[in-house]
Amino acid sequence: MATTTFERPINRLGFVLLCVSLLACGAAFLVTYRTNHSLSFEWLGHLLLESGYMWQQSLFKIGFFGALLGAALAWNLFHQARKVVTWVTKG
Repeated sequence: MATTTFERPINRLGFVLLCVSLLACGAAFLVTYRTNHSLSFEWLGHLLLESGYMWQQSLFKIGFFGALLGAALAWNLFHQARKVVTWVTKG
């Protein structure tokens, strides 16, 4: 299995943010294992889309958006998106 090195420190920071955020999402989702809620897409939607009156909802939302930001920072997705935008606008 080949490993890749990150080019800049911001990429390493993004990877760390991604890992921590995924742990937060996993913790928020798995803490609900022994509750009366089912572990399905309905519960996933409840954690992500409804107003946060439970700590699991807040932790899951922070983890989810942190994972998106961490992935974008780790793999230079902002740079790739900028290339696509310039390609589309210039034709």
